Amino acid sequence: MVKSRATKDNIFSRKQRAIKDFNFGEKTAKVFDDMLDRSVPFYAEAQRMISEIAADFATDGSNVYDLGCSTGTTFLALDPVVPKGVRFVGIDSSQAMLKEAREKLRNYKVTRKVELVHGDLNRGVTMSNASLAIMNLTL
Repeated sequence: MVKSRATKDNIFSRKQRAIKDFNFGEKTAKVFDDMLDRSVPFYAEAQRMISEIAADFATDGSNVYDLGCSTGTTFLALDPVVPKGVRFVGIDSSQAMLKEAREKLRNYKVTRKVELVHGDLNRGVTMSNASLAIMNLTL
Protein backbone atom coordinates (compact mmCIF):
# COMPACT_ATOMS: atom_id res chain seq x y z
CA MET A 1 0.00 0.00 0.00
CA VAL A 2 1.16 3.49 -0.79
CA LYS A 3 1.79 5.50 2.37
CA SER A 4 0.29 8.96 2.34
CA ARG A 5 2.18 12.04 3.38
CA ALA A 6 -0.09 12.54 6.36
CA THR A 7 0.29 15.39 8.75
CA LYS A 8 0.60 14.16 12.34
CA ASP A 9 -2.70 14.17 14.23
CA ASN A 10 -2.62 16.12 17.49
CA ILE A 11 -6.18 17.46 17.50
CA PHE A 12 -6.90 16.15 21.00
CA SER A 13 -3.36 16.33 22.40
CA ARG A 14 -3.98 19.46 24.48
CA LYS A 15 -6.32 19.50 27.44
CA GLN A 16 -9.64 21.07 26.55
CA ARG A 17 -12.45 22.27 28.79
CA ALA A 18 -15.12 20.70 26.65
CA ILE A 19 -14.59 18.57 23.58
CA LYS A 20 -16.61 19.80 20.64
CA ASP A 21 -18.45 17.47 18.32
CA PHE A 22 -16.16 15.72 15.86
CA ASN A 23 -16.34 17.14 12.37
CA PHE A 24 -14.72 16.43 9.04
CA GLY A 25 -13.58 20.00 8.42
CA GLU A 26 -10.21 21.33 7.35
CA LYS A 27 -8.42 20.68 10.64
CA THR A 28 -9.48 17.02 10.64
CA ALA A 29 -8.92 16.53 6.90
CA LYS A 30 -5.28 17.61 7.24
CA VAL A 31 -4.55 14.83 9.77
CA PHE A 32 -7.17 12.27 8.75
CA ASP A 33 -4.73 9.78 7.21
CA ASP A 34 -2.64 9.75 10.38
CA MET A 35 -5.80 9.32 12.47
CA LEU A 36 -6.83 6.26 10.48
CA ASP A 37 -3.38 4.69 10.47
CA ARG A 38 -3.15 5.02 14.26
CA SER A 39 -6.72 4.31 15.33
CA VAL A 40 -8.28 1.80 12.92
CA PRO A 41 -6.95 -1.72 13.48
CA PHE A 42 -5.74 -3.35 10.27
CA TYR A 43 -6.56 -0.28 8.16
CA ALA A 44 -3.64 -0.93 5.79
CA GLU A 45 -4.71 -4.56 5.49
CA ALA A 46 -8.28 -3.52 4.65
CA GLN A 47 -6.93 -1.25 1.90
CA ARG A 48 -4.82 -4.10 0.56
CA MET A 49 -7.81 -6.46 0.50
CA ILE A 50 -10.02 -3.86 -1.20
CA SER A 51 -7.42 -3.39 -3.93
CA GLU A 52 -7.10 -7.16 -4.38
CA ILE A 53 -10.87 -7.53 -4.81
CA ALA A 54 -11.02 -4.48 -7.07
CA ALA A 55 -8.36 -5.98 -9.33
CA ASP A 56 -10.72 -8.95 -9.88
CA PHE A 57 -13.91 -6.95 -10.48
CA ALA A 58 -13.05 -3.52 -11.95
CA THR A 59 -13.48 -3.64 -15.71
CA ASP A 60 -11.84 -1.49 -18.33
CA GLY A 61 -14.09 1.38 -19.44
CA SER A 62 -16.19 1.33 -16.26
CA ASN A 63 -16.44 3.49 -13.15
CA VAL A 64 -15.26 2.54 -9.67
CA TYR A 65 -17.10 4.47 -6.97
CA ASP A 66 -15.82 5.18 -3.48
CA LEU A 67 -18.77 6.33 -1.40
CA GLY A 68 -17.32 8.29 1.49
CA CYS A 69 -13.93 8.62 -0.20
CA SER A 70 -12.48 11.04 2.40
CA THR A 71 -8.89 11.85 1.35
CA GLY A 72 -8.78 9.40 -1.57
CA THR A 73 -6.49 6.81 0.01
CA THR A 74 -8.41 3.90 -1.50
CA PHE A 75 -7.87 5.31 -4.99
CA LEU A 76 -4.11 5.30 -4.38
CA ALA A 77 -4.30 1.60 -3.53
CA LEU A 78 -6.47 0.87 -6.59
CA ASP A 79 -4.55 2.92 -9.13
CA PRO A 80 -1.76 0.40 -9.83
CA VAL A 81 -3.99 -2.69 -9.87
CA VAL A 82 -7.10 -1.83 -11.91
CA PRO A 83 -7.16 -1.39 -15.70
CA LYS A 84 -6.04 2.03 -16.95
CA GLY A 85 -9.44 2.62 -18.56
CA VAL A 86 -11.21 2.55 -15.18
CA ARG A 87 -12.46 5.94 -14.04
CA PHE A 88 -12.57 6.76 -10.31
CA VAL A 89 -15.56 8.56 -8.81
CA GLY A 90 -15.27 9.61 -5.18
CA ILE A 91 -18.18 11.06 -3.24
CA ASP A 92 -17.85 12.70 0.16
CA SER A 93 -19.88 15.15 2.25
CA SER A 94 -16.79 17.11 3.32
CA GLN A 95 -15.34 19.70 0.98
CA ALA A 96 -12.17 19.70 3.09
CA MET A 97 -11.72 15.94 2.57
CA LEU A 98 -12.24 16.33 -1.17
CA LYS A 99 -9.66 19.11 -1.24
CA GLU A 100 -7.15 16.80 0.47
CA ALA A 101 -8.05 13.99 -1.95
CA ARG A 102 -7.43 16.23 -4.99
CA GLU A 103 -4.05 17.26 -3.62
CA LYS A 104 -3.08 13.69 -2.72
CA LEU A 105 -4.05 12.29 -6.11
CA ARG A 106 -2.10 15.08 -7.82
CA ASN A 107 0.97 14.53 -5.58
CA TYR A 108 0.97 10.80 -6.32
CA LYS A 109 0.54 11.54 -10.02
CA VAL A 110 -2.66 9.57 -10.53
CA THR A 111 -3.28 10.24 -14.23
CA ARG A 112 -6.49 8.33 -14.87
CA LYS A 113 -9.83 10.14 -14.98
CA VAL A 114 -11.02 11.01 -11.47
CA GLU A 115 -14.19 12.80 -10.47
CA LEU A 116 -14.56 13.95 -6.87
CA VAL A 117 -18.11 14.90 -5.97
CA HIS A 118 -19.40 16.80 -2.96
CA GLY A 119 -22.54 14.94 -1.93
CA ASP A 120 -24.54 13.56 0.96
CA LEU A 121 -25.00 9.80 0.71
CA ASN A 122 -28.14 10.10 2.83
CA ARG A 123 -29.79 11.92 -0.06
CA GLY A 124 -29.02 9.17 -2.54
CA VAL A 125 -26.35 8.65 -5.15
CA THR A 126 -26.65 8.12 -8.86
CA MET A 127 -24.15 5.66 -10.27
CA SER A 128 -23.67 4.67 -13.87
CA ASN A 129 -21.50 2.12 -15.62
CA ALA A 130 -20.21 0.94 -12.24
CA SER A 131 -18.15 -2.23 -12.01
CA LEU A 132 -17.46 -1.64 -8.32
CA ALA A 133 -18.79 0.48 -5.44
CA ILE A 134 -16.79 0.76 -2.23
CA MET A 135 -18.07 1.88 1.18
CA ASN A 136 -15.13 1.41 3.53
CA LEU A 137 -15.74 2.80 7.04
CA THR A 138 -18.63 4.86 5.72
CA LEU A 139 -21.23 5.66 8.35
